[in-house]
Amino acid sequence: NVGAAARAMLNFGLFDLRLVSPDADPLSDEAILRASGAAPVLRRSVTHDGMADAVSDLQLVLATTARPRESRIPVYSPREAVKAAADAISRGERVGFLFGSEKNGLSNAELEHASAIVTIPTAPGFSSLNLAQAVLLMCYEWSSSAEADAAREASEEDDDDEEAPRGNDARAEMGQLESLFTFIEESL
Repeated sequence: NVGAAARAMLNFGLFDLRLVSPDADPLSDEAILRASGAAPVLRRSVTHDGMADAVSDLQLVLATTARPRESRIPVYSPREAVKAAADAISRGERVGFLFGSEKNGLSNAELEHASAIVTIPTAPGFSSLNLAQAVLLMCYEWSSSAEADAAREASEEDDDDEEAPRGNDARAEMGQLESLFTFIEESL
């Protein structure tokens, strides 16, 4: 399914794919075949050993899940999540959308690395989406959003600068927060 997810991303002009301990080789013949022309996304993908490493440089992580969770973090619709992402990018923050494995989705431990949850509204009693379908839906929502257009323009301008400074109201990176929480736990 990583190939199909890469295809969905490229359909809407997104290229930055991060993988966390994938079960399958993202450069396998089957993945390249399922990518159907989006092999460059797979070749550019970066594999991380753990979730903390994969999100350490991000300030906003939006995790997709259909299962209701007892959590204190906000729950957004896809449209609300895209608006939150665009607002964060306009402040100079780095944003990621987090998708679980095809087989199991996201665990509660993985959700601990998220800033918010995104729940895609589906028919009651049948909320399970294929991984690539969820990626496609979120990519479509992103590409059709006016807020995303403005954020993309701002991000492209920042990309022109060698080291564009983050805005004063940008959040801390997830890795910095993890370090802070570890320090507090060890101190306590």
